[in-house]
Amino acid sequence: SGIEVSEVQAPAGHAETRGALIVGHSGNQDPPLADDMNDSSGGGIGFWAPQDENYTLVDTVFANFDHEGLTALSECSRCTSPGTQNRGAHRLQVAGNVLVNVTSTVRWGGYAPGYGIIEDVDG
Repeated sequence: SGIEVSEVQAPAGHAETRGALIVGHSGNQDPPLADDMNDSSGGGIGFWAPQDENYTLVDTVFANFDHEGLTALSECSRCTSPGTQNRGAHRLQVAGNVLVNVTSTVRWGGYAPGYGIIEDVDG
């Protein structure tokens, strides 16, 4: 499970995910196998950033992304899909997020190498 945002058509400051709880695995379900992470659906990603500017991820908790193939964030949702509106690197602004039991914070590359900029606006 997770959140995927593909396209954003809003001015800066008007499109965001705020206050979410995103869990990589829990006692209710076994973690996915590494082989299951290699498909085009990008399974095992907690938040998949959009292929557009002007999106913010705020006050979100990522928990239990500590197994092989699980990653809290990834860049540029569907940037390699046919007919994409991909126009180069896209910036995701992040602030106030919390990582609990997370060993892999960002998946760079993979399906769309080099299309993401993650800007930590609160340090």
